[in-house]
Amino acid sequence: MIKDNVGVVDALATVEEKVFPLALIEIGDKLVTVPPEGSVGKAAAPGQASIALASVSSIGFFGFLIGPPIVGFLAEAMGLRGAFLVIAILGVSTFIQSNRLKKYL
Repeated sequence: MIKDNVGVVDALATVEEKVFPLALIEIGDKLVTVPPEGSVGKAAAPGQASIALASVSSIGFFGFLIGPPIVGFLAEAMGLRGAFLVIAILGVSTFIQSNRLKKYL
């Protein structure tokens, strides 16, 4: 992770305007992927951390690959605003359900 962050700092330090958006994407990627993986790794049983990390990474990559086509289909069917509304509703419902799930873990 330190190597990735050094690359981000280098990208931000350049004067190339074309590199700046890529640096922001890299920062966003690290902010989204590292905290869940770290918390899952800490919460896993002593011999199960690698399995837990692989599961979280697989789900994350699956969402990264399948999310844009789903948004595209929704946007074509109901418009971009409607597609984002569906995503927002799913996000809020996931948050609510995850809080309810905590009492069972």
